[in-house]
Amino acid sequence: VELSCVIAPDASLEDRRKVLSLKPDIVAIPCGSANLGGNVLIQSGDDVKALVEAAAELDVVTNLVCFDLSHIHTARRLIADGVAKRPVQFSFVLGGEGGVQSDLRTLLHLVDALPRNAFWTAAGIGPAARLVCSGALLMGGHPRVGFEDSALLRSKVTASSNADLVQMAVTVADAIGRDVAGTDQARALLANA
Repeated sequence: VELSCVIAPDASLEDRRKVLSLKPDIVAIPCGSANLGGNVLIQSGDDVKALVEAAAELDVVTNLVCFDLSHIHTARRLIADGVAKRPVQFSFVLGGEGGVQSDLRTLLHLVDALPRNAFWTAAGIGPAARLVCSGALLMGGHPRVGFEDSALLRSKVTASSNADLVQMAVTVADAIGRDVAGTDQARALLANA
């Protein structure tokens, strides 16, 4: 189970920290502030560090969410300083209103900034979800799909369930020769990111 420390754009650090008391398998922690549509997520560097430290103390896998390039640099600094403990995963979110573009050039730029052999996922918001899914698979990463990001299977075709979106990602993976992890394999991958 993955929970997010983004419970509301204006939530206090203490409220965000309460998510960790639920002891999820993974916790998503944005590595900085971001424009999210009509809202602004305020996440100071001190707050990021405090949340990452709290996750490490509880042995919760940290998902360092990167909405732009500066967030990757923050995450790398947390790893280099020993604040973020392994396993760590990186997640990119592309195409959100006010965020980075959801195209392959932007995704490649973000991936190039990662530490060598980093475990990473990418999600495309809205119509670009399929493109980002395909790009992540082609570049050695892992796609994140679901209604949270997009309900579109393809242009003007809406999925009836999250399972439809997962099947779309499986179809793309099969087409390019990527193995698809089962539940137990996925847990093992995340535990050793």
